[in-house]
Amino acid sequence: VSRSSTRTVCSAWDIGDALAATFPVGNNEMRRVLLVGAPPTQRKMLLAAGCVQVGLALTVFLGVFTHAPYAPPSCDAPRGDWPRPERSSIAYEWSLCCGAEWLLGAVTTTYFVGCLVGGLFSGVLSDRCGRLPVIVFGTVSNALFTIASAFAPNVYAYGAARFMMGAAMVSM
Repeated sequence: VSRSSTRTVCSAWDIGDALAATFPVGNNEMRRVLLVGAPPTQRKMLLAAGCVQVGLALTVFLGVFTHAPYAPPSCDAPRGDWPRPERSSIAYEWSLCCGAEWLLGAVTTTYFVGCLVGGLFSGVLSDRCGRLPVIVFGTVSNALFTIASAFAPNVYAYGAARFMMGAAMVSM
């Protein structure tokens, strides 16, 4: 911990065995916070995995922004004549309307089915291989399948990527 004349600057890595830090909370007031007792390597791993987890956890809410339903003026009209929606949606991009609306719900469901399958196997793998390899594999897999879902050419590839994202998310 280094002190200057106006404020305290603290890093979790500087604390060492003291496991306590002082943080500014406003108007020159300082608050002492007790940190969880863990070796520095585990704290660094927790911080790195936690930052990645927060970013990847947002993929759970991906459907809120991309799975809006779309209703064209006429299902008989050519796809090129459909007006673009205000907000982009996979329903518009992959023509998931006119009887194919159920695929929107199916894609959302595949994520949670992946969570179920991942939950069944990640605990057993953690017991056999150790927690760290399973967490690292899950984090990397989730990142890769998130990127793959962004470039999915159709709804089926997107659903498969979302399934794998769910399975990998649980192992983290």
